[in-house]
Amino acid sequence: MAMFIAPYANQVSGEFDGGKILEKKPLGFPQEGGGIPYISSLFYWACAWSDEGGLIAEHPHQAFEIISFVLDGEIEHYDNQLGDWQKLKAGDVQIIRSGSGISHAERLNAGSRMFQIWFDPYVDRAITQPATYNDYRAEQFPVETINGVEQTTLIGPGSPFEMQSPVEVFRRKYSGGSLEIDLDVGQVMAMYALEGNFEFQDVQTPDGQKAMLGKGDTFVWQPEPAPGETVSGSDQDSQRSTESNEPTQTLRLNSAGPAELFIVQMPVDPGYPLYTSRFQAASVR
Repeated sequence: MAMFIAPYANQVSGEFDGGKILEKKPLGFPQEGGGIPYISSLFYWACAWSDEGGLIAEHPHQAFEIISFVLDGEIEHYDNQLGDWQKLKAGDVQIIRSGSGISHAERLNAGSRMFQIWFDPYVDRAITQPATYNDYRAEQFPVETINGVEQTTLIGPGSPFEMQSPVEVFRRKYSGGSLEIDLDVGQVMAMYALEGNFEFQDVQTPDGQKAMLGKGDTFVWQPEPAPGETVSGSDQDSQRSTESNEPTQTLRLNSAGPAELFIVQMPVDPGYPLYTSRFQAASVR
């Protein structure tokens, strides 16, 4: 399998409003470097928080699907379509399908924390469509317990969430002990440790120690293709053949106590040209 760990300390730092809002980026903009590699339609991922409250002033967006996941506290959103401020609380999610253009502003109230994640919905087509957005409330998302794991489906089966990019997003809470995560060989997954610590059973560091995932660390995992198969858009390591003919592969971890993962899952190849392929191709010329 191909994998990548981005420790919290190595992620890109940023700030707004004179430092009232701080952020760490598991995946920054192309010029920023650091963090996880580009995978499928995932283009940008920031974790922002504010202890005292702060403002991100009005600014424009086009084409990308921009999703705000409120993790703690309360944030407020303004855009030039509605012309008013709307509140989002912990557990709420907003999508801006920025299309041909929209401008918005964000206010993080004291004690708030959020993810903002951008996805490429096929930029060349999206930019020809009018901008739209939706706010989804925490109580709208299905919650179920599977083998002792509490899973909230934010984007995926049973969720009211609508977007063009082929993406599924889950929050999974674990009580501790061993756990397994399955993934189809045609999928890629990014996992962010919201709480707790995880020890990988089958993944080692270069010095032979078991790999660890702590709070704020991000992990990307792409299973190997079956013999004779290749994965479009993947790197050389992930195109190696394996002896397994199984349609899925399993990641085994252990948590010493309560822990929570934020999981983003996508097809390796979303089925359309990706914006990131343009500057990636240019960088190797």
